[in-house]
Amino acid sequence: MQGRGKNYLKTIIPIPIWNALRIILNRKNVKISKEYQSVKLNFVMTRLHISKFAEIHNKFASLDKHLNFDVEKTRLRTYNVVSFCNLALHYSARYKLKGDIVTCGVSFGTAPLVMTHNLKSLIKGRTLFLVDPFLGAENSSNTKRLRNYNLDSELVLKRMPEGLDVVVIRDFLSPKTIKKFGKIAFAHLNTMDFKAEMESIPELYKKLLMGGFIIMDFYGWLSAENQRKVDELLTLCGAESFELVTRQLVIYKP
Repeated sequence: MQGRGKNYLKTIIPIPIWNALRIILNRKNVKISKEYQSVKLNFVMTRLHISKFAEIHNKFASLDKHLNFDVEKTRLRTYNVVSFCNLALHYSARYKLKGDIVTCGVSFGTAPLVMTHNLKSLIKGRTLFLVDPFLGAENSSNTKRLRNYNLDSELVLKRMPEGLDVVVIRDFLSPKTIKKFGKIAFAHLNTMDFKAEMESIPELYKKLLMGGFIIMDFYGWLSAENQRKVDELLTLCGAESFELVTRQLVIYKP
């Protein structure tokens, strides 16, 4: 159901009935699951499947060879990234704090692409830094190439919305790399490189604006000892943090 007919029905059908009808009409085209990355729910999160976010996410996740084109594999994790970036940008805009956005670990760019296409108006006027050597390396200490890793930064750039200031830094994440940034409102760490992220978090946090967020994607997959090291580091930095059910760590600057 599209176009004028859909809009007309929305004006004459009560909202609760319309919402139920929308789910039924779209169900045949949507894979709806009550389980997200081992997190079982007693309700269906239709907002993740039938929304502007869902349309954009499905488009770019289906182009990501590293995900084996599985649009469900990182749906909730990407939704978290977009949501916390949205919060950080609204906060900095409200208080007229000019902060940029940083994504470390890009590959096919699913997260930054979904983020920019959902939040284009908020991101305009800021710089988006994409940090990745695009070598297909496992991490800065192991240059073994990963299967189905994107080696072409232009492939990501040409999929970005027009009118945004996007800067690619073809390098591994490090304190030296971070010196190239100004103040930042939001950072997404998806490098799977524990050593590099541990060395870089203090420098990133110094540049993070009040009310800003850093999301560390693979915190929940670290050993208990390495999680403790991250927690101790954040305490030294004066940061607040909490873990999401997706095992992502949210770092907040109060």
